Order: sequence, then C-alpha cells, then structure tokens
Amino acid sequence: SKRMPSKITYTSGSTGQPKGVCLAPSVIDETLQALSEAVEQPDGITHLCTLPLATLLENLAGVYLPLLKGGTIILKTQAELGIGGSSGLDVQIWAEALAESRTESLILTPELLKALMFLMTHQGLVLESLRFVAVGGGKVSPELLENATALGLPVYEGYGLSECGSVVALNRPSANKAGTVGKPLAHVNVSIAEDGEVIVSGNAYSGYLGEVPSDKTQQPVATGDLGYFDDEGFLVINGRKKNLIISSFGRNVSPEWVEAKLNASPAIGQVIVVGDGQPYNVAIITAAMQNITPHQVEDAVRLINHSLPDYAQIKYVILSVQPFTPVNGLLTANGRLKREVIIDTYQENLSLHYSQEYALTHKGLLHIEGK
Repeated sequence: SKRMPSKITYTSGSTGQPKGVCLAPSVIDETLQALSEAVEQPDGITHLCTLPLATLLENLAGVYLPLLKGGTIILKTQAELGIGGSSGLDVQIWAEALAESRTESLILTPELLKALMFLMTHQGLVLESLRFVAVGGGKVSPELLENATALGLPVYEGYGLSECGSVVALNRPSANKAGTVGKPLAHVNVSIAEDGEVIVSGNAYSGYLGEVPSDKTQQPVATGDLGYFDDEGFLVINGRKKNLIISSFGRNVSPEWVEAKLNASPAIGQVIVVGDGQPYNVAIITAAMQNITPHQVEDAVRLINHSLPDYAQIKYVILSVQPFTPVNGLLTANGRLKREVIIDTYQENLSLHYSQEYALTHKGLLHIEGK
C-alpha cells in the first residue's frame, strides 16, 4: 500500500528521546519529484555525501535524488571526511576530500559552510566543478550567505522537517533571496497560523513509530516554527514557537532538558542554556549557595556533561554573581526564567564566547567566567 511506511527516520531527540517518523512511499516520491524541479540542475551530476546517511536530507537529496537523475554518488566515511561527532571537523582532511571528489553538489550545515569559506579564503581551495550547495539544518545568517555568494559559491538555503519528508522550501538559481528559506516546493502548501506558526500540508508523515496507528498523511503539520511570507512570496523563518535550540551543526536540543539535568545538581541554583545558531552551548548559572565555589560548579557541569550527548553538552559557563529574581527583572513573579532578558543581560559575555578567535583559543575546554 502506498500509505504503509517504507522508511522510518529518526528525529534528533530534542527532549532526549528520538521519535521514529514513518514515511510512506508517496511522501518520498513527491518530495523527490519536487526537489528535482527545484534544484534546476541537469541530470547526471556528481554528489559528495557530507552528512551521515541517517540524516533524512542527505538520504533523500544526496542519494535518492542523484540516483533518480542518473548521477554519481561519492560515499566516504565521516572519518575520511574529517568529521567527528556532531561538532568536530579536521579542515585539512575535509579540504582534501572535497578537492579529490570534484563534486558538483553538496549539502552543508551552516558550520560546514563556514569551514568551506575559510578554506577558500585562507588556503586557496578551489572547487571548479561545484554547481549547487544546499544549506540547512540550522539558522543561516544572511551575511554568511552573501559572503559565500561573493566567493563564488552557488549556495541556496532551504527549510524542512522529517514529518514532511524533509525539504519544504528551497531557494534556487531562478529565485534566490538571502535571509529567506526560499519558496515552498510544488508538492506542499505552506500557510501561516494566526500565532505565526508555519503550517505545512500536502505531504505528511504517517505517524510516529509506536503510536496507535492512524493515517496522518492528509493532516496539516504544525511545525513549531514561527515565520512569514515576504512581499515576494519567500518564506522567512524567524524563531521557534518553543525554546528549541538548533546548533550551527544542525543538531536540535531542548534547553529545558539540559537545564533540568543541571538544576538537579546541589551546586547549581538557577541556569539557562544558550546556543541557538551557535556551534556549542553556554550555560549562564547562579550558584545554589554563596559558599559554592566556581570549581564546584565546574565539577558539577563536567559530571552532567558525561550523561549528555556531545551536541547537548555545556562547553562554557558564565557564572552570575547575582541570582535571577523578579526584582532585577530576570525572573517572572511566578518563578519563570525571562530567557530573552537574561540573554540580553549577558550578551557581551556571550558574544565574547562565540567570537571566532576566542573559540579557537579555548576550543574543547570547559571555562568558568564570573560576572
């Protein structure tokens, strides 16, 4: 049956427990047909897979699509690409793999795009064959895309989710606009709810693995993303309905999940986890008591990191000397963290942590900084 799942792809597990998204053959077929038109590339191109094949986007657009169009797929292990874990990259190995492949298309996360630009700018890497670079899986700044285009990279940002068979919208050579995720593909209908949530219909999953069976293929999918259409019909995604962090490596993590683990430590009083659009997470922490030392906080964070996947771990800590209270405006009257206000308060510290020079100097070290 066309409605029976032929593929089960797992979500990132943003709350610690990944879900198996069941996709019927028709969902995959329609996505591929729409993608084939949208990329506006000839048949028979060569594609180097850079993301793991368990990633739905790479699986569909990096393997199925080239096969559909009579292309060539180059498969290397993550080690052969210089990629380790969710946030490690040996740029020299990656540069050699890119040059050797003579690839015509790539699918990159924002962090891999930045690495490619670094190699082109500082090490003279030239990829003459490259025709189409799809970027997704995390927030991409318009400045990054504009700088990539200035370097001659044919880069196109897109947007999608597993529950809709991956790609929903995509920039393309004939309609490309930095700061947007492009126009919806032909096989879906995208609308904006009254509260700004992006709703997708026309190509839905069959349900999650383990749920009571029910046919959801004709039901609209509430994406949890907030967005709007600009006056030219391009879709703009401007945030999450909830506080989901999407790293610049494309990994999803719920800050509340990590915060709950950190809050369980006797040394930690209050905590907020920050990292949306960034390569790693920073925790802003208040000590549980005045006599708690920075060293004790550091030990507590290190211990909790052992229980977290690498993309959810805390790489840096900003230790606040003042608690978050309603009096200083960092807490609501009923005890909820005012996330945007706290982040704004510590923006100078956060900017320092996320600056390229600082990150390169302190890479991989848990660092405690007082304020």
